[in-house]
Amino acid sequence: MFDAIYDQLAKENPPDYRFLCGDFNSPKEESGDGEVTVWGSDEDWISSERSVMVDLADYDLTDVYREVSGYGDDAYSWVAKNRGNEFPRRFDHVFASELLNAAEASYLHEYDNLSDHSPLEVVFTPKEGLHRDIEEIERSVYEPPVDENEDSPNPSPSHNGLSYEDDIRMVDPDANYRRGRFKVGWNKAVDGAEMQDNVLDQLTWENLGWRLGMIFGNTSDELKEELYEWCVEQQTD
Repeated sequence: MFDAIYDQLAKENPPDYRFLCGDFNSPKEESGDGEVTVWGSDEDWISSERSVMVDLADYDLTDVYREVSGYGDDAYSWVAKNRGNEFPRRFDHVFASELLNAAEASYLHEYDNLSDHSPLEVVFTPKEGLHRDIEEIERSVYEPPVDENEDSPNPSPSHNGLSYEDDIRMVDPDANYRRGRFKVGWNKAVDGAEMQDNVLDQLTWENLGWRLGMIFGNTSDELKEELYEWCVEQQTD
């Protein structure tokens, strides 16, 4: 199965917009520094399994959850049970093209009673912009209380590069916010990457990191973390 998927999708100059999703029964483990361990017991099996779980990233199909969230959390979508012990595994994945620009990704454990697997919700904000017919997207099962949102329109700062029209960041105080995407944006700013005005019209965790990276430049991880946590507090308030 892994060989067939890889052979079909590992193409030079792939289409700009692709995604692959499903239950892959893999990987076995993921370390905090991004090392992926598969189940294979021999070289051929290991190579086949890693070809999809890791190597498709070379053909513009990256693991969306890790791209958005980074490594080091306890994400899971299925739990093995044996003699009273539980072994959570992250078996369900979405792999997607960079231009689809995944902004949010989370496993919805509130729906675990529907299946033995947890659904994975992904919000894409394509870099070429949303289709003009789409006026509103439901981005989260969480809805803040009404009194927290009354008379609080989206801010639109006047500083060039900080202004935006729509804040499309997911609001959910119980979610693992898009720390990884925020840092990706910051690093892009440090590397000199530019963002087009039509992309900056919508505030995402990635371009929020980019905006702050343009202001503060290359700085310590501690400062990035501090500013990220402040942004989370500001959003939920």
